[in-house]
Amino acid sequence: MIGKLSLWERAVRRIKYYLFFWREVFSNAFLASAQNPFVLAFYMFKAFLTTSLLKKIIILILLGFGVLIIRDVGRMLNSYITTLRITKR
Repeated sequence: MIGKLSLWERAVRRIKYYLFFWREVFSNAFLASAQNPFVLAFYMFKAFLTTSLLKKIIILILLGFGVLIIRDVGRMLNSYITTLRITKR
């Protein structure tokens, strides 16, 4: 396909664009909060409050899944370390 991008190529370009966008957003936020880390937290909270209701719901659901994954990784590491201790006796 000359001149036209396939669906996969368009998806890859879109993902690269969004990754670049978010990298720049967080880079700017960290630069702005170099003096005080609480400024970054306040900036993120203020940005969250100004989004639409649908985006707030999606963000909260994704944060919930993230917390569950972190909890499960912690449990997995705890079980692994406990198993290593028991087998070394």
